[in-house]
Amino acid sequence: MDVLEHIEDDLIVLERFLQALVPGGYLIIHIPLSIRKSYLEKWSEPIDVWPDEHVRDGYNESEIREKINMAGFKILCIKNTFGKFGGIAYEIWMILYHYTGRGKVWLQSFLRPLIEVLLWLDPFMVTKKGRGLLILAEKPKNR
Repeated sequence: MDVLEHIEDDLIVLERFLQALVPGGYLIIHIPLSIRKSYLEKWSEPIDVWPDEHVRDGYNESEIREKINMAGFKILCIKNTFGKFGGIAYEIWMILYHYTGRGKVWLQSFLRPLIEVLLWLDPFMVTKKGRGLLILAEKPKNR
């Protein structure tokens, strides 16, 4: 779940994660990228469903690397997530959420299976540039 983009002082949260872990413990987080390709921009205007809840749109890879390192973690792996199919599924969901609300349940019911299939297919695609990053970091054994 993407959470750090909702927190003003994300570095303090990362430092607290470090304090909570035993030496050699792992941090696994997922963050949205700040620059994301839009697949459906031809058919919809940009939508921010939760404008008051985000402190930032996301992160770029170098920015999140720096923050995790500053908190004291050693990054073991960073992987791109939500490739083309996942991105399309997310955008369909955002459009549905924004434009249909609770009044058009039939439309949500009709498109939900398509979203599920796209999300199921997404991990099978090679994702060089995705909409998010999955990060595995370790608390150093000497801390």
